[in-house]
Amino acid sequence: MTRCVANRVSSAPPLVSPPPPLRVLSLLLLLLLLASSTPTRVRACSTFLVGKDASSDGSLYVTHSDDGEGNPDVRLAFIPAATHAPGSERAIWPDLEDNPRYVGDARGETYRARSERERDEKTTRPVGFIPQVARTYAYTEGNYGIMNEKQLSIGESTCSGVFTAKGAHDGGDALFCVNELSRIAMEVRSGYTGPHTTASAW
Repeated sequence: MTRCVANRVSSAPPLVSPPPPLRVLSLLLLLLLLASSTPTRVRACSTFLVGKDASSDGSLYVTHSDDGEGNPDVRLAFIPAATHAPGSERAIWPDLEDNPRYVGDARGETYRARSERERDEKTTRPVGFIPQVARTYAYTEGNYGIMNEKQLSIGESTCSGVFTAKGAHDGGDALFCVNELSRIAMEVRSGYTGPHTTASAW
C-alpha cells in the first residue's frame, strides 16, 4: 500500500533572502557614486510649526533652520527691552547675514565691538530711520527675530521671489528686508491678533 502525503508550501518568507543579482548591485553602486560625486548646494530654510493639538503635552512649537550663505553669523542674541523718549527714531539696519551681521551698541551685548579696530572698521551704519515706539519688548534673534518676551514667535521659510528693488545698503532704495521686519515685529507686537501679511503686520 502506497501512502501519499501532500506537500505543504509555507507562506513564511525564508530566514535569509537570496542575494540580489549582480546587475542590481552594480546599478545601486553606480547611483551611490553619482550621488556622492555630484556637487549640490542646498539653499533653503525650513520652518516647522506644531499646534497644541498635535503635540503630546499641548505645547506649541515654531522652528526655523537658517541655512545662510557664505560666512553666516550663527550667533543667537538677546536684545533687551527698552523705553524711548518721545520723538525718538528707530534705526533700520542693512541685511547683513555674513559674520558679523551687526557691530554696534544699539542691540545688546552680543554685538558690541570686541576691539577698537573692529569698532573703527566694522561698526554697522543704518540705512534709514522710522519713528520709534515708547517701549520695545525684549527678544531673542538669530538672522531673524525668533521670540519676544510676550512669547510671540516667528519662523521664516525660503520661497522663490522676484526682487524688484535693490537694498539701500547695496545702492538701491529698498529700506526693509524680511530680517529687519521680523525684528521690528518682535519689538512692537505683544501677540497674535489674526492673520497678517508682512506689509500689514503693524
